[in-house]
Amino acid sequence: MTPVPQSDRTLGNVKLFSELSDADCRAMASQCDWQRYSAGNQIVYHLDASRNVFFIMSGSVRAVVHSLSGKQVSYRDISEGELFGEFAAIDGMPRSANVVALSDCVIASLTPERFWQVLREHPSVTAKLLKHLTSLVRFYSDRVRELATLPVNVRVQIELLRLAKPTSSEADVSIIEPAPTHAEIANRIGTHREAVTRALNALRRDKILRSTKGRLIIDEFQRLQHAVTQAIGE
Repeated sequence: MTPVPQSDRTLGNVKLFSELSDADCRAMASQCDWQRYSAGNQIVYHLDASRNVFFIMSGSVRAVVHSLSGKQVSYRDISEGELFGEFAAIDGMPRSANVVALSDCVIASLTPERFWQVLREHPSVTAKLLKHLTSLVRFYSDRVRELATLPVNVRVQIELLRLAKPTSSEADVSIIEPAPTHAEIANRIGTHREAVTRALNALRRDKILRSTKGRLIIDEFQRLQHAVTQAIGE
């Protein structure tokens, strides 16, 4: 964890503040604590009593928890321009997850008192926060439904669709880069590594998926999407 030079302290890419003026963003940036974190550094600890809100200026982080047996459960990855830690700032309860840097990161944080002041002074920020929280409720509701009702192979397919990014050259080809490990996918969808391996191998046999140079390539994105749609009955 290292300090961030004053010249690099800007909140311009934070989605929550996209409607604020440059002057407001500069004023808020001056009230933030700024730090650099290396990949693998833990930023927030599960059940910790700290309440600051964090904004990712560069890099990405992962929210995870561990069971008593040591099994890791990944909640979600959070990228540049997004925030985390907002739950504790809002309700004053302990942290709901560990947050670990996936890559080198620059992160700004606000005290809960200052965060609440921003919400009171800027209705556009409050509106965006409400939409953000609603999207999280929908996201986790979908995850609960998937875990309760869908077989592992379909959950793997859904996770691939979530992670995939379209290529500019081929409409039906999507890339997942860097490719998550089988264990990482298992942690995301509540299963074990061997089940993920079987599901991915089946997609490879069907010529839907292939691996190359640290990437997963979905060669038939629409076919995979159609298979998921059929499986969940939509």
